[in-house]
Amino acid sequence: MAALFLRELPALARLAGVLRERLVGRLAGVTAALAHPGAVDGWFDGPRAWMRDPARAGVGGFGDLALHVVDALAALRADEPPALHTVVLDRPGTGSADVGGTALGTWAGAPLTVRTSWAARPGGLEVVVIGSAGTATLHEGVLVLDRGSGEPERWVGPPPDAGEAVRAFANRLRARRFPRDGLAPAVQAQALLEAAIRVA
Repeated sequence: MAALFLRELPALARLAGVLRERLVGRLAGVTAALAHPGAVDGWFDGPRAWMRDPARAGVGGFGDLALHVVDALAALRADEPPALHTVVLDRPGTGSADVGGTALGTWAGAPLTVRTSWAARPGGLEVVVIGSAGTATLHEGVLVLDRGSGEPERWVGPPPDAGEAVRAFANRLRARRFPRDGLAPAVQAQALLEAAIRVA
């Protein structure tokens, strides 16, 4: 819970409200991307080199970041967790490690595309939800709702911050108020990713 920082993103909670109120109408498609330049900037050299070894890390770049994306989508709508049907991994050179990839699947009855990368600059988070009545775009901490007429509605919040997840976890620990299902959605997301990556 302390590591899954997108759960604590205020713009994600705002997007959950947009979906709950059906402000974009019936969902037609969803794309979600999370990326950073860690592999090209040397973040995984030295003591963190184990992250590039799937035998030790369990997953590579795709799984590392896709876990956050899948967990965030599950948090948006717990009634239907995402499903990934096919994954194409970005493998630089030789070896079994990947620095990212793209998955196709479904979520909440709509086609889903998930893209992640350890080798993208500038990187960041973007979730685009297209519906019959409009489009909601979450970029970092900014949520834009465009319903096709008038000016798009814009809500500006803070960008993703891993520290927020740690603080939220500590506050729940102090208050002894953990979610009833605990980490079940995150465990399901990890199992989903590992199954999809094995097929890839």
